Amino acid sequence: MFKFMICFISLFVVSLAEARCCCFTSIPTIPTIPTIPWLLDYQPSGIYISAFGGMNGGYELDNQNVHLNRGYYAGINIGKKVLPNFRLEADAIWQENDVNGLIVGNISLDHAHGTINTYSFMGNAVLDLNFPYPGSPSIGGGVGYGNAEGHWSGTLSQTVKNITASKKIKSSFHKNGLCWQIIADLNFFLCPNLKINIEYRFFKLENKFSNNKFGLTLVRFF
Repeated sequence: MFKFMICFISLFVVSLAEARCCCFTSIPTIPTIPTIPWLLDYQPSGIYISAFGGMNGGYELDNQNVHLNRGYYAGINIGKKVLPNFRLEADAIWQENDVNGLIVGNISLDHAHGTINTYSFMGNAVLDLNFPYPGSPSIGGGVGYGNAEGHWSGTLSQTVKNITASKKIKSSFHKNGLCWQIIADLNFFLCPNLKINIEYRFFKLENKFSNNKFGLTLVRFF
């Protein structure tokens, strides 16, 4: 998690420096909305590459005896505007969550720990609403292939006549197949070829696994 945050912050700082160079040649002034042509034209026509990441949560897992902490996700994508309001893109996303509780029957296990990792590859279609102001929204969705794997363990302890017996219990989860997602963004251009988005994603892997994601996306147009 720490390494991911350092990399993302570094990319953000470098991009801000680039934005200052490509947008301003002198001390900037705050323009009014009609003087920002790239917002009126909205998305540039070239290919773009983006890096994104944030927090995930709100899990629904096929195994109801496993409780997960909020985790994090990171991903990259590449895309292109194919119509004035329409983009196609492909993305790869990785996410991880720690286990914070295990239940066997009605008994909570002691010292529960473990992780679940998920990766996915999807093709997306995105509609830009082209409102002429910062924070204009985009909505979209995608389908593709996903894989989720988890491993966890805990200790089952029972006391009978002042004698405590313990047994370590291990379990795992594995699911792959068709996955899909819903995407919603608010777009903020830093300069004509660089923007940052506030994003929400809902992800579902068949009927076994789903979650919500909230994060930031840094997009560079070429």
